[in-house]
Amino acid sequence: MRTQIKLSALTLAIATLYGVPALAADFTVERKESVRLKEVAVSAEAETGGAPQNAVTATKTDTPLRDIPQSIQVLDEEFIEEQNAIYLKDVLPYVSNVGYQQGEGARDDFIIRGFTALDDVFKDGVRDDIRQQYRDLANVERVEVLKGPSAALFGRGSSGGIINLVTKKPTDKPVMGAELMLGSYDLRRGSVDFGGPLASDALGYRFNAAYERSESFRDDVNWERFFIAPTLGWRLTPNTSALLQFEYLKDNRTPDRGVPAVGDRPAPVSVNTFLGEPFDNQETEVRSVNLTLDHRFSAAWSLRNVFRYADTDVNQLGTRNGALQANQRTLNRFFARFDLPQENYFNQTEALYKAQLGGMAHQFLFGLELGQQSRDFFNQQVAAPSIDIYNPVHTATPPTFGAPNINSSFTAKTVGLYLQDQIAFTSKWKALLGGRFDYFDQHQDNHLNGTDQDRIDREWSPRVGLVFQPTEVNAFYANFSRSFLPSGNGLFFPGGASSLEPESSTLYEVGNKNDFLDGRLSATLALFQLSKENIATGSGTERIQIGEQRHRGIELDVTGELLPRWNVRASFALLDAEITESRDGFEGDRPANAPERSGSLWSTYTLPSGFGLGGGVIYMGDRLAPRFRSTDAYVTLPSFVRIDATLFYKSRHFDAGFNFRNIFDETYYESASLNSQIAPGAPFNVLFSVRGTI
Repeated sequence: MRTQIKLSALTLAIATLYGVPALAADFTVERKESVRLKEVAVSAEAETGGAPQNAVTATKTDTPLRDIPQSIQVLDEEFIEEQNAIYLKDVLPYVSNVGYQQGEGARDDFIIRGFTALDDVFKDGVRDDIRQQYRDLANVERVEVLKGPSAALFGRGSSGGIINLVTKKPTDKPVMGAELMLGSYDLRRGSVDFGGPLASDALGYRFNAAYERSESFRDDVNWERFFIAPTLGWRLTPNTSALLQFEYLKDNRTPDRGVPAVGDRPAPVSVNTFLGEPFDNQETEVRSVNLTLDHRFSAAWSLRNVFRYADTDVNQLGTRNGALQANQRTLNRFFARFDLPQENYFNQTEALYKAQLGGMAHQFLFGLELGQQSRDFFNQQVAAPSIDIYNPVHTATPPTFGAPNINSSFTAKTVGLYLQDQIAFTSKWKALLGGRFDYFDQHQDNHLNGTDQDRIDREWSPRVGLVFQPTEVNAFYANFSRSFLPSGNGLFFPGGASSLEPESSTLYEVGNKNDFLDGRLSATLALFQLSKENIATGSGTERIQIGEQRHRGIELDVTGELLPRWNVRASFALLDAEITESRDGFEGDRPANAPERSGSLWSTYTLPSGFGLGGGVIYMGDRLAPRFRSTDAYVTLPSFVRIDATLFYKSRHFDAGFNFRNIFDETYYESASLNSQIAPGAPFNVLFSVRGTI
């Protein structure tokens, strides 16, 4: 709703201090009814059906999707629950042009618009780039995917887009729920979600936890994990609030490198075939603490500070696939052990200022981000017995390692200054202007030979967007943005990477956003050209900058209610990806992990009695697997169609349901990290869940 707010004397004094022209006595801003714990904590707008209408990721303010001149998709809590999703990979295939990379069977690894987003995951707007983990959705309220370069707010990376997890916060109403999941391959998972006000209306809490154990359709592969996330919200004064969040994840699993290619296709072996050893193991512990302070000086001025600390301990002993021998059935392998501890410190200070200037409404965001990250990398390798991929016999014993191959320490320091202005020229014309300057200082010590490498990058990342809204439910937009990816983005300099210039990305995008059926159904159509220059490829001393890729595409995403109780989410994408410049003569070739066509559909219908049914389709076109060396032949992962179904019952305090995945038992290949590491998709499997709330 729109509310007239009188500016206070303090606001006028601050405006005078900062040299802002005199403001009108009356100031109109957009306010939104929110779920709140009295004055303890404010969470995002609660959705009661239909399509999500707002997002925070694109602008770092709670903004209507139709006002954002960029493609952004929101996977809300209702959709996450319909999927019985445990991990990000369970829901992201339902966003156009988002794919999954194998991640060496031990971590999240996604592809957006044909580019990796391995280090482009954020949590509540703060970088969450601790790699060796599968992020749990137990405390996630929604997932927002912002397409295209987003460095204007978030800094380095974000070529194809970013993934932001918005976590659950304390609310004014008591929350008490528990869920049990049982599934194929002996999957067992329990989780709890409870919270509400504490002794007074000024204090509230939220507590999420989950425990999971499972085998896999892959022989000798299993995992066990525990996750806990308590949150405390406190309204210190009527205008000041604090939010303290803690997360702890312990994950113990078998890393799985998948199967190699034979010729130009994945090896024709059973999808159950595991080519590692039963003693392979990765243990990951991740701890994080977030402290958020919000203060509202007036209706026009507010200040927010977020401090995030995260650290991880990762230890892995795994068997890695090498090359096939000449007989095309004997696989060379090697054992690798690594320790990969990492620490992140980030602090974001943001001031938000709303004003009427020059007859236009402005919402200014001023931000300063300071960060320090450190990662140690200790790696040892030794030859492993070869194995017959068609008749694997696991006879190896845990190896004895010698001297390390890698023993290094990396430190990165970030200083980012950013400014954004959301402008409403009229009720129909709006603009988004912004940019960020980054200072990224990188240092690596090589403990094997006593040498070190240093690099400092200074980069400016702009974003300009325009929105035209001829009606309240229709918006046309155009956007230009740039981002950069420094050679030390992964907190490691392989080979001579410290001499490489940052990769740079440029996006041109136009699109249309429409709401239908009184806002219950929303559609986004986007056309884009995304180019990336100075692309680094290879490994070790072979790492070079091959030139440029250009990705052009069309995306359509539809989400919401077709009729009361009939929900739908659909996506379709065409992607024309091409290597346009290359030092190795690959001009005109298609890049890896960039299918020409992809799409998805998920739809459910709930009867008045509470019973319901639904189903989904995921389609992925042919893709090329990444090549380990530039001399390797291309390997194609064939296209596939996976069909899922669901049966469920919903009531006010009790939900239960079955999710049937890959109901036609399709043999398909989900993803690949390399042409020797291809992950088969799971055969037909069933997941049963029961959820109770009070």
